[in-house]
Amino acid sequence: STVTFNMQSHGTQIDPITGIVLNSTITEPASPTVGSTVKDGQEEYRFDGWYKESSCANAWNFSTDKVTISTTLHAKWTALYTVTWNYGDQQTTSEEVGDGEQPQVPEATKEKTAQYTYEFKEWDDGNGHTYSSADEIPEVEGDVTYTAVYTETVNQYTYTFINEGEPIASDTVDYGTAPVCGVTPTKEADAQYTYAFAGWDYVYYCIDYNDQIPAERQTWVDEEDLTSSGSAMMNDTSLFHHRDELVSSGVDLELAHSGLWRVTGHADTVAELPEVQGDMTVTATYSETINTYVITWIDGNGDTLKTERVAYGTTPNYDGTTPTKDISNGKTYTFKCWDPAPTSVTQDAVYTAVFSERLLFTGHSLTLEGDVIANFYVDPNGEFSVAEDDAKVVFRYQGQDMEVPLTVTRSEEVEIYVDESPLKITAYIAGFHVAPKELNDPINATLVVNGEELASTTYTASKYPKRVLELYGDNPGDKLSLVNLCTALLDYAAKAQIQFDYLDHPFGDTYSLPEDINEKLSEKIQNVTDHHTGQLNFTGYGLKYYSGSTLTLLSNTTYTLYFEVANKSISDELCLEDAVKAQVGDKALPVNVYYVDATDGTKDAFLCVDINDIPAADITNDITVTFNDFSFEVNTGAYISRALKSGNETLINTVKAMYAYNQMAWVLFRDGELT
Repeated sequence: STVTFNMQSHGTQIDPITGIVLNSTITEPASPTVGSTVKDGQEEYRFDGWYKESSCANAWNFSTDKVTISTTLHAKWTALYTVTWNYGDQQTTSEEVGDGEQPQVPEATKEKTAQYTYEFKEWDDGNGHTYSSADEIPEVEGDVTYTAVYTETVNQYTYTFINEGEPIASDTVDYGTAPVCGVTPTKEADAQYTYAFAGWDYVYYCIDYNDQIPAERQTWVDEEDLTSSGSAMMNDTSLFHHRDELVSSGVDLELAHSGLWRVTGHADTVAELPEVQGDMTVTATYSETINTYVITWIDGNGDTLKTERVAYGTTPNYDGTTPTKDISNGKTYTFKCWDPAPTSVTQDAVYTAVFSERLLFTGHSLTLEGDVIANFYVDPNGEFSVAEDDAKVVFRYQGQDMEVPLTVTRSEEVEIYVDESPLKITAYIAGFHVAPKELNDPINATLVVNGEELASTTYTASKYPKRVLELYGDNPGDKLSLVNLCTALLDYAAKAQIQFDYLDHPFGDTYSLPEDINEKLSEKIQNVTDHHTGQLNFTGYGLKYYSGSTLTLLSNTTYTLYFEVANKSISDELCLEDAVKAQVGDKALPVNVYYVDATDGTKDAFLCVDINDIPAADITNDITVTFNDFSFEVNTGAYISRALKSGNETLINTVKAMYAYNQMAWVLFRDGELT
């Protein structure tokens, strides 16, 4: 049997199949086309298989149909037509659809732009027919082009004006609307800065890349960035699919002109802001001027040294003259620091100079080796110079003034404490002679420099020995000799008050040396005698003889010698007032020579020689007196001896106390020893 193939006017002729065994299947021949279609002129056909009849009603199944007789199979051809779809943003797809077949309708979406959102409306075939859905698209009868028609809605975006983190104006408006802010932003000055409005910084998110905006102001935004921005546009995930497509296709994102972009900029005024193209945040900006504050520097007198303006955060530094403070309350002042300590400026501040204080009268001492002298120490602290200024201490005592100049020769290095720290200074000394009976009297001293009284102080000489006994009396140790001397001095002073009936400032306490020392003193005083036995010849000096002596126990310990005048013209010629000298040991003693009248009225009957300032330790020691080239020795033994025999108990007690003071001074200052 034979199977022949009827091409029905199309395709490549297929050769017949011969010698077929009856009741057997045959193998399907090769396709009669090159590719899937054939073209005849302008028409294109698709081969759709072999059929048993020319009407192509029943297809031949090469798997199951068997040849029973010689048979002719007929080719089925279907005409093809082009269906074109135009949709989206200039997107076109085409397909070949067989005659009478239903085309595959694509999803006709169109991506939103910054300005619009698009919604599919219908398909337009260009021949006056529109179709609102895929179901309405007719079967293909020829070539056709369908174009998607959309309705467009203007997008709305929210703009927000921010001032110092707080919204001051906000609205949701159509794309292209100019933002409006009816509030003038301000920023309150703080401690550091004063602020002036400097325009608006803005940021908005836009779907479209804008070629009119500098590239450096446009940044590609990925989904994570947008989420962190807080923009409402983060909810529209469709905005990101372009990015994924671009990345997968190897496009450099820096060159991409679609997707979501963050645009930033600055405008000086609201009118200069761009029209709304996406959610926009507009933030007020400010220029800042650093604040300055008034810093005032005050000296020790309350006067303003300097006023200046200093920038916030800067630590002020005083660069003027050293602050001073006038002498007051008997004190001098040395600049030490500022109160408060200068620190970083945050507000107006006043700094006041702080001073170390030093007393002009910085201390006292008592001279006990000679006469009792209350010493007043003066610390000039640079306020005056004894070499250039008229500096003196005026002592006011019992209604009388006594001036003692301050001199370089009467100075001493001493240690004082300033702000609890030791400081060695050179202090000048003014001394006031104190009689034993007046030891308990207050002494007023005033420092006068160039006629101006700078400081006053009051001191009582008895404070010194009392303080010694207070400190060391119960446990003298190596201060025993000093303790004994101070005890004897206080006892001597108390006895002298009684002797001279001077009780203006009496001692309330009694003072007594240890019993063993008193016993030795009682024994020694009995051996004090007048060294001057016999008559000395003074005729060559116009004097008859040495007639006696007295001991003055006032402010100066003075031993007075009396000579009866025989021929005053001779003594005048010899100028005895300048010729008489006296000394005890190596110490020269001041001498005062003068004449006195006799009790009967005889003029200049006696020549008197006052030997002054006899040290306490030397009261009973020999004093060498020289008349030009003639020398002789005297001491106070005659007075002491006569006093002990006077029967005047008050005088005896005073002389004994003086002698005890003499002996204690001798032990302390002459390294003597009671035996």
